Amino acid sequence: MPSGPLVVPTAVVVLIWEKLGVGKAPGKYNLYLGAGLYGMRLSKLYRQAITHDEIVAELKPVLEDYAGNRAEGERFGDFCIRSGYVKSTGQGSDFHD
Repeated sequence: MPSGPLVVPTAVVVLIWEKLGVGKAPGKYNLYLGAGLYGMRLSKLYRQAITHDEIVAELKPVLEDYAGNRAEGERFGDFCIRSGYVKSTGQGSDFHD
C-alpha cells in the first residue's frame, strides 16, 4: 500500500464534472469511471441517472478504496478497472459491455 496523502489528479475531477454536466433529466447524471489518463481508453458507465448527493455517496467509498489499495503509481482509472468497478473499454465497440 502506498504511503502519503491521496492525490486525485485534477484531470479526474474535471472529467467527472464534465460528465456531470450532461444529464439525462434535470438533476440526474451519469457517472463514468475508468478512463485512461492519456485519452487512450474511454470511461465506462458506473451509475446511471443519479443525483448530486448520490454521486458523492457513490464516489466516497471508491476514493477511499483507491486511497488504501492502489498500487504504487497506479492511476485512478486503472485502479477502477483492476478493482472491478468497471470493465476496460479497449475500443469503441466495448463501450456498452
